[in-house]
Amino acid sequence: MKLQTQRFIDRWVGQLLCAGVSAWVRLTGLFSTPAQLPAQPKNILVILLSEMGSIVLAGPMFAQLRRTYPSANIHILQLKKNQEVTRLLQLTQEETMHSLDDSSGGALIRDILKVSLAMRRLGLDAVIDCELFSRVSALLSFSTGAPVRVGFTPHTQEGLYRGSFINHAIPYNPYQHISKQFLS
Repeated sequence: MKLQTQRFIDRWVGQLLCAGVSAWVRLTGLFSTPAQLPAQPKNILVILLSEMGSIVLAGPMFAQLRRTYPSANIHILQLKKNQEVTRLLQLTQEETMHSLDDSSGGALIRDILKVSLAMRRLGLDAVIDCELFSRVSALLSFSTGAPVRVGFTPHTQEGLYRGSFINHAIPYNPYQHISKQFLS
Protein backbone atom coordinates (compact mmCIF):
# COMPACT_ATOMS: atom_id res chain seq x y z
CA MET A 1 0.00 0.00 0.00
CA LYS A 2 1.30 3.47 -0.82
CA LEU A 3 2.56 5.60 2.05
CA GLN A 4 0.22 8.48 1.11
CA THR A 5 -2.75 6.12 1.29
CA GLN A 6 -1.64 4.87 4.70
CA ARG A 7 -1.32 8.44 5.98
CA PHE A 8 -4.75 9.39 4.62
CA ILE A 9 -6.42 6.40 6.30
CA ASP A 10 -4.52 6.95 9.54
CA ARG A 11 -5.52 10.61 9.61
CA TRP A 12 -9.23 10.37 8.83
CA VAL A 13 -10.33 6.87 9.76
CA GLY A 14 -7.81 6.68 12.61
CA GLN A 15 -9.15 9.82 14.30
CA LEU A 16 -12.72 8.51 14.19
CA LEU A 17 -11.72 5.09 15.52
CA CYS A 18 -9.57 6.60 18.28
CA ALA A 19 -12.47 8.83 19.35
CA GLY A 20 -14.86 5.87 19.38
CA VAL A 21 -12.49 3.64 21.37
CA SER A 22 -11.79 6.50 23.81
CA ALA A 23 -15.53 6.98 24.42
CA TRP A 24 -15.98 3.22 24.91
CA VAL A 25 -13.09 3.00 27.39
CA ARG A 26 -14.38 6.04 29.28
CA LEU A 27 -17.86 4.52 29.59
CA THR A 28 -16.75 1.02 30.57
CA GLY A 29 -13.97 2.32 32.82
CA LEU A 30 -16.40 4.08 35.15
CA PHE A 31 -17.01 0.83 37.00
CA SER A 32 -13.54 -0.70 37.06
CA THR A 33 -10.27 -0.18 38.87
CA PRO A 34 -7.17 1.10 37.02
CA ALA A 35 -5.13 -1.65 35.37
CA GLN A 36 -1.86 -2.59 37.06
CA LEU A 37 0.97 -4.75 35.77
CA PRO A 38 1.35 -7.99 37.72
CA ALA A 39 4.58 -8.45 39.70
CA GLN A 40 5.59 -11.31 37.37
CA PRO A 41 4.08 -10.60 33.93
CA LYS A 42 4.13 -13.48 31.46
CA ASN A 43 3.71 -11.71 28.11
CA ILE A 44 4.61 -8.16 27.10
CA LEU A 45 4.15 -6.85 23.56
CA VAL A 46 6.25 -4.01 22.13
CA ILE A 47 4.86 -2.28 19.02
CA LEU A 48 7.55 -0.81 16.73
CA LEU A 49 5.98 -0.32 13.32
CA SER A 50 7.38 2.66 11.51
CA GLU A 51 11.10 2.50 10.90
CA MET A 52 14.19 0.36 11.30
CA GLY A 53 16.12 3.08 13.12
CA SER A 54 13.71 3.08 16.04
CA ILE A 55 14.24 -0.67 16.43
CA VAL A 56 17.97 -0.07 16.89
CA LEU A 57 17.33 2.77 19.33
CA ALA A 58 14.95 0.58 21.35
CA GLY A 59 17.74 -1.91 22.19
CA PRO A 60 18.35 -0.50 25.71
CA MET A 61 14.60 -0.68 26.43
CA PHE A 62 14.56 -4.40 25.59
CA ALA A 63 17.59 -4.98 27.83
CA GLN A 64 15.84 -3.16 30.69
CA LEU A 65 12.64 -5.15 30.17
CA ARG A 66 14.61 -8.40 30.36
CA ARG A 67 16.36 -7.28 33.57
CA THR A 68 13.14 -6.10 35.22
CA TYR A 69 10.94 -9.01 34.10
CA PRO A 70 13.29 -11.97 33.49
CA SER A 71 10.51 -14.57 33.24
CA ALA A 72 8.35 -12.57 30.80
CA ASN A 73 8.15 -13.33 27.09
CA ILE A 74 8.90 -10.12 25.20
CA HIS A 75 6.92 -10.06 21.95
CA ILE A 76 7.53 -7.60 19.12
CA LEU A 77 4.98 -6.44 16.56
CA GLN A 78 6.46 -4.72 13.53
CA LEU A 79 6.13 -4.42 9.80
CA LYS A 80 7.26 -7.54 7.95
CA LYS A 81 9.88 -5.58 6.01
CA ASN A 82 11.58 -4.45 9.27
CA GLN A 83 11.95 -7.84 10.95
CA GLU A 84 15.47 -8.52 9.70
CA VAL A 85 16.87 -5.80 11.97
CA THR A 86 15.25 -7.45 14.99
CA ARG A 87 16.80 -10.77 14.00
CA LEU A 88 20.24 -9.19 13.56
CA LEU A 89 20.08 -7.46 16.95
CA GLN A 90 18.61 -10.58 18.60
CA LEU A 91 16.06 -8.51 20.51
CA THR A 92 13.77 -11.49 21.05
CA GLN A 93 13.24 -15.09 20.00
CA GLU A 94 11.87 -15.88 16.56
CA GLU A 95 8.64 -17.34 17.98
CA THR A 96 7.80 -14.05 19.73
CA MET A 97 8.16 -11.93 16.59
CA HIS A 98 4.88 -10.90 14.97
CA SER A 99 4.50 -8.97 11.75
CA LEU A 100 2.12 -6.94 9.62
CA ASP A 101 2.35 -7.03 5.84
CA ASP A 102 1.67 -3.53 4.50
CA SER A 103 2.19 -4.40 0.82
CA SER A 104 -1.55 -3.98 0.19
CA GLY A 105 -4.61 -2.80 2.06
CA GLY A 106 -6.12 -6.28 2.13
CA ALA A 107 -2.94 -7.87 3.46
CA LEU A 108 -2.65 -5.22 6.17
CA ILE A 109 -6.25 -5.63 7.35
CA ARG A 110 -5.90 -9.44 7.31
CA ASP A 111 -2.71 -9.29 9.39
CA ILE A 112 -4.16 -6.75 11.85
CA LEU A 113 -7.11 -9.07 12.51
CA LYS A 114 -4.87 -12.16 12.71
CA VAL A 115 -2.37 -10.54 15.10
CA SER A 116 -5.11 -9.01 17.28
CA LEU A 117 -6.78 -12.40 17.73
CA ALA A 118 -3.44 -14.14 18.39
CA MET A 119 -2.51 -11.56 21.03
CA ARG A 120 -5.90 -11.88 22.72
CA ARG A 121 -5.47 -15.68 22.85
CA LEU A 122 -1.98 -15.23 24.23
CA GLY A 123 -3.24 -13.18 27.17
CA LEU A 124 -0.90 -10.20 27.18
CA ASP A 125 -0.21 -8.51 30.50
CA ALA A 126 0.95 -5.26 28.87
CA VAL A 127 1.55 -3.62 25.52
CA ILE A 128 4.12 -0.88 24.94
CA ASP A 129 3.36 1.30 21.93
CA CYS A 130 6.65 2.91 20.87
CA GLU A 131 5.15 4.88 18.01
CA LEU A 132 4.95 8.64 18.40
CA PHE A 133 2.38 9.67 15.83
CA SER A 134 0.65 6.57 14.49
CA ARG A 135 -2.99 6.09 15.34
CA VAL A 136 -2.98 2.53 14.00
CA SER A 137 -0.43 1.46 16.62
CA ALA A 138 -2.55 2.98 19.40
CA LEU A 139 -5.60 1.13 18.09
CA LEU A 140 -3.55 -2.07 17.83
CA SER A 141 -2.53 -1.71 21.48
CA PHE A 142 -6.22 -1.64 22.40
CA SER A 143 -7.19 -4.50 20.07
CA THR A 144 -4.74 -6.88 21.77
CA GLY A 145 -6.86 -6.91 24.92
CA ALA A 146 -3.91 -6.11 27.19
CA PRO A 147 -5.11 -4.45 30.40
CA VAL A 148 -1.99 -2.25 30.64
CA ARG A 149 -1.42 -0.04 27.60
CA VAL A 150 1.69 2.16 27.61
CA GLY A 151 2.29 4.79 24.95
CA PHE A 152 3.37 8.30 24.14
CA THR A 153 1.06 11.27 24.51
CA PRO A 154 1.60 14.88 23.42
CA HIS A 155 0.43 15.94 26.94
CA THR A 156 0.13 19.73 26.69
CA GLN A 157 2.08 20.02 23.44
CA GLU A 158 0.72 20.03 19.96
CA GLY A 159 0.54 16.61 18.45
CA LEU A 160 -1.63 14.08 16.73
CA TYR A 161 -4.81 12.94 18.40
CA ARG A 162 -4.35 9.29 19.38
CA GLY A 163 -7.28 8.94 21.73
CA SER A 164 -7.34 8.71 25.50
CA PHE A 165 -7.36 4.95 25.98
CA ILE A 166 -3.62 4.57 26.70
CA ASN A 167 -3.82 4.02 30.45
CA HIS A 168 -0.10 4.56 31.21
CA ALA A 169 0.78 7.61 29.16
CA ILE A 170 4.37 8.78 28.70
CA PRO A 171 4.61 12.48 27.77
CA TYR A 172 6.64 12.87 24.59
CA ASN A 173 9.61 15.21 25.09
CA PRO A 174 11.14 16.50 21.83
CA TYR A 175 14.22 17.69 23.77
CA GLN A 176 15.23 14.24 24.97
CA HIS A 177 16.72 11.49 22.82
CA ILE A 178 14.17 8.86 21.84
CA SER A 179 16.24 5.97 23.28
CA LYS A 180 15.93 7.58 26.75
CA GLN A 181 12.21 8.07 26.23
CA PHE A 182 11.83 4.39 25.32
CA LEU A 183 13.33 3.60 28.73
CA SER A 184 10.61 5.75 30.35
